[in-house]
Amino acid sequence: MEAALTGLPSSQRRTIRRLARALDIHTGMGYYAAMDVVAVIGLKIVSNST
Repeated sequence: MEAALTGLPSSQRRTIRRLARALDIHTGMGYYAAMDVVAVIGLKIVSNST
């Protein structure tokens, strides 16, 4: 997941990391699992908007 972020602007990478950190803190699921959840939500939003 971290490698996939390298192509994004720094502001988007920062936002994704913040969301993942917050999700991990509130659920205790782990940072990398939270990153996967954020990615799935992002993919779902993109696929619905096209």
